[in-house]
Amino acid sequence: GVKICLENNELNKANINGVDLNVNFDVNFGSGKTNLFEKGYENYIGSRAFSERETRLLKDITLKLKPNMTVSYHSKGEEIYWYYGERGINLLRDRKIAEYLASITGYKLKYTFTSHGGYKDWCIKNLKIPSVTVELGSDNLKHPIKKDYLWQILTKNLTTPLRLNSLLWTLNI
Repeated sequence: GVKICLENNELNKANINGVDLNVNFDVNFGSGKTNLFEKGYENYIGSRAFSERETRLLKDITLKLKPNMTVSYHSKGEEIYWYYGERGINLLRDRKIAEYLASITGYKLKYTFTSHGGYKDWCIKNLKIPSVTVELGSDNLKHPIKKDYLWQILTKNLTTPLRLNSLLWTLNI
């Protein structure tokens, strides 16, 4: 997928098989508003949930490590996606984490009710743990993102993991 993106200088969210890995998890599989059912540059769900080696490996690693939280970094949008149907105490916990993350980065909190099948969704629904997807760079960036913009992204996010870890300790997670 990276090679294809570098060669084409276009947005490409798919792996070498044309599958968008962020819609290949088994959470409301294939029911997203933009899901596609044939190979392409983005949104193709694959032949079945976990059809791709990458998603199976991520699932297996996550189940083995049993994390208290996950943070997924994506390349652009300057947004934080955090919600996937949580209720009660989990909703309050996850909102607090997302708001804290937004205060650190300056990124906007976002909801989506039409996207399904992502890693964040899978972690929230199946593992009942906080999980966020952080869209790092500006939406105005061209693909592939140039190295000179990386310093700005790094500066904004370098301390985020340690600061999030401190918050998790205070929340007793």
